[in-house]
Amino acid sequence: MVQVCDRCRVKRVKCDGQQPKCGKCERAGVDCTTSAKLRRKTTPRGYVEPTRETIQQLRGELQRAHDQVRDVSAQVEELRATVARQNEELEQLKQLSSNINRVPSSHKGSSQGPVVGHLGRLVLGDSNAEFFAGSTTGVHFILSAQQQYQRRFQCPDHFPEGIFRLHILKVCHGRVQMSPSEPYLHWIEPQFLNLPKIEYEFLSQQDLTSFEAVFDRFQHCWGMLYPVLLSKQFFAALDQLFRGIRTSSDVSFLLQVYALLALDAFSHHRTHSGVLHHTLTQSHYDRMLSDLFGRMPNRGDLTTLQALLLYLLYLQSTSQHSLGLRICGMTVRLAQSLGLHRHSRRFRHILGETELRKRLWWCVYILDVQSSVLFGLPRTVQHADVDVDLPFNADFDDLHCEQLSYPLPGETTRVEPFIHYIQLSQLLSRCLQQMYTTTDRRGAVGKIQHLQREVDVWGQNVQSSQSDIALMVDIGKDSSGETSRYISLWLSLLAQFTSILIHRPALTFSPEEPQFGKSLDVCVESASQIIACFENGRDHHLLPRMWPAGYHLLFQSALMLLYNCWVRGPQEASTSQPSSLNLATSSDSMKPVQTAIELLKPKSTTAHDIASTPGDLNSGLSPEAISELSQASSFLQHLYNQSLWTNSRSIGQPLSLAQSPSLPISHSIFTSSPAQTPRSFDYSSVLDPMSIAAATWTPFSIDEVNQMEPFEFTDSFLVPWGN
Repeated sequence: MVQVCDRCRVKRVKCDGQQPKCGKCERAGVDCTTSAKLRRKTTPRGYVEPTRETIQQLRGELQRAHDQVRDVSAQVEELRATVARQNEELEQLKQLSSNINRVPSSHKGSSQGPVVGHLGRLVLGDSNAEFFAGSTTGVHFILSAQQQYQRRFQCPDHFPEGIFRLHILKVCHGRVQMSPSEPYLHWIEPQFLNLPKIEYEFLSQQDLTSFEAVFDRFQHCWGMLYPVLLSKQFFAALDQLFRGIRTSSDVSFLLQVYALLALDAFSHHRTHSGVLHHTLTQSHYDRMLSDLFGRMPNRGDLTTLQALLLYLLYLQSTSQHSLGLRICGMTVRLAQSLGLHRHSRRFRHILGETELRKRLWWCVYILDVQSSVLFGLPRTVQHADVDVDLPFNADFDDLHCEQLSYPLPGETTRVEPFIHYIQLSQLLSRCLQQMYTTTDRRGAVGKIQHLQREVDVWGQNVQSSQSDIALMVDIGKDSSGETSRYISLWLSLLAQFTSILIHRPALTFSPEEPQFGKSLDVCVESASQIIACFENGRDHHLLPRMWPAGYHLLFQSALMLLYNCWVRGPQEASTSQPSSLNLATSSDSMKPVQTAIELLKPKSTTAHDIASTPGDLNSGLSPEAISELSQASSFLQHLYNQSLWTNSRSIGQPLSLAQSPSLPISHSIFTSSPAQTPRSFDYSSVLDPMSIAAATWTPFSIDEVNQMEPFEFTDSFLVPWGN
């Protein structure tokens, strides 16, 4: 409200109402008096009083305008980046088009760098059924070595079909020796598999001491790499079975128990002197485990997953590949349905159950990666779908514990090797994703260097964290305990195999590429170390039966050394060997090949003799496995003799009578039956390597094979073992 002075009222002008003088009176220099005060509320003309609501509304509109401007600016920047990227792609396409018109057809695409070549083919698996084998199985490398062999020796012969399927070699342990005091004897009763009540009555009559011994042996043999069981949880459930208390997980737990006993029987060759022995064949174990597996409930839980993992380890140790691959897929889906692939913060579990869930998930993850590597198949578990963290480095044996005891500085735990195992499996998975996919095969040089750095960092972390499982070139006999030596041996073998998987795709490049020579050097060194690992682990008969290792890895490691000699020649191959191996001559550089031949060669020709020989790498082989390994060893001996004979001629060194290819090969394939002898490989050429003029067919080059359709790999020219 504005009070008008007397002077402004008389003059009828607008008064601003200032006190003690208004503006007009102040400028006029007169007194400003007010005789009558206003008694009503008024608003000066020309002024608008803003309200709080109007101000708030205007501020909101202003903020929305700012947001719209920011969004439009971001869209403009994105459009500019898209236009720039499209312009770059257009320039690359123009350059590629000009290169295609200018470069010969045999060199097209070289401007984009080397491209990894992959090849998958079908091999004969169980029951002579076709089984797909991807590049990680080594089939592409064997074909490359075959082409180099044909070029080196001017020989049209193909490699035997059996060496392409060594990774799915069916290995049966035959019979295992047991004493009457062990709790396995009643398994052979026919009514046991059909009457569930007898199972509980049988278990209730057994002594807990025998099961404790079996559980301890499992923890020392398999539990360090696959900690799927907790002692308190296991023996509490076993006690319920002994007392006849039935639960919904009875069948699943019974599968755990019998898979554990079967693993113990086939993981330890034990004899009992002075006690009457009873024999039990693998078919009894397979029948009982299959029956329990078929009776498991549809509802899956952690007990079911533990049982499937133990069953899968048994199938892995007995080389039942087809069934093991199906069970592996079931474990992945069951684990995902239980939410094990998600982070623990998404659920409300006590600490013990949370840690068990993490351990079970990473066991599933490891087996999925290893099955993908062994069989050359795509991974089931993708990294984008997993956010679970690693297990804590702490030991515990109770599912319901709410606090963990962590190790002091300098101390190690039983789960620490498992954590290193997980990290190496993650690296293997990244290798499959980056180097062995069908559609992304460019930029391999950078990927190889990055992955190899990760392997080196992993090895340094293992050495710094735990000396007992550190990677060593020569794993001695004086390590702390047999278990630590076995874990160290396995991690070392798997690390060297990882290096080969990283660098072997570079062998598909042109030999003129710099990365070809670098990767070949790494592959040769890793192959020599793998042969050394098998040599140091000849007492562990499970070593060639654990995924993804196998007899195929031993054979391909020796073939890698021969391939290096064929590509580079004897002089260059001997000088390209790593200095750590102390190999000075061509003959010395081939010594690991001789070691591999001896390791592949069974010590006996009958499965019974091998099964009764403890401490042998090839113990417990079936007659079919003996035949396959004998032929692989004889064929490798043939390649070794022929290479050594040719190298001696080229460098002018005398050849000893023992190395002469004109002499019969020890444990020769000539002793095999006609059905076991490859009909397409002319082994008469062993007597004279230079007299290979006649061929049964015209050999295909690796380039021609790469361009074939998948169904062509089942034709008879690639299956020389048939009649």
